[in-house]
Amino acid sequence: MSVDLHIHTYFSDGTLSPEEVVAEAYEKGIQYISVCDHNTIGAHERCEAACNQLGVTLIKGVEIDASYENGAQHILAYSCDFTNKEMLTLLHEHIEIMEQLSVNLIEKMSKDYDFLSLAEYTKYKRVLDNGGWKGIDYLKSKGFHITYPECMKFYKDYHCEMEKPFYHVKEVCNIIKNAGGYAVLAHPFDRLNGQNLMEDLVTLKE
Repeated sequence: MSVDLHIHTYFSDGTLSPEEVVAEAYEKGIQYISVCDHNTIGAHERCEAACNQLGVTLIKGVEIDASYENGAQHILAYSCDFTNKEMLTLLHEHIEIMEQLSVNLIEKMSKDYDFLSLAEYTKYKRVLDNGGWKGIDYLKSKGFHITYPECMKFYKDYHCEMEKPFYHVKEVCNIIKNAGGYAVLAHPFDRLNGQNLMEDLVTLKE
């Protein structure tokens, strides 16, 4: 049995459409997949239709940013009720937090680059085929030759910080549980940065 339970589409920082993701999984003989875009379930409906057509089993998921101590962790939520009000509110607020970072970035960069405009950015519609984020897509449209994760350098260089924090790991896990789902720490060896946090995360209680 072949399984891939952590896939992104162009609804977040992937470059493939939901249909292309499913088609590639099918061609590679992967029988179970989970599309876990960052803080969005926008790909679910199209993934489900494509999976039904090709006979691939879809486990609905999402990758959620979560605050923990002085940093952030990524929590994968599987098999939730994605109509759950708490879950939808969490995802909406996290998308807004991320978008505000891009608004701040464009506002600051426009002082150095006269061809950038916050007013223009506000009206800009992200091209899904490009993948990534709206802020980065806008910069690409203005001639910046950048890719993800190279784009993160701009946020650092311009000292863009979140105006409000993500939900805490404990709250994220509780919302996932209350929505009938399963919480899993994403790519732990990349995100833990050598800290002995695994035991704390595993033993979080309500």
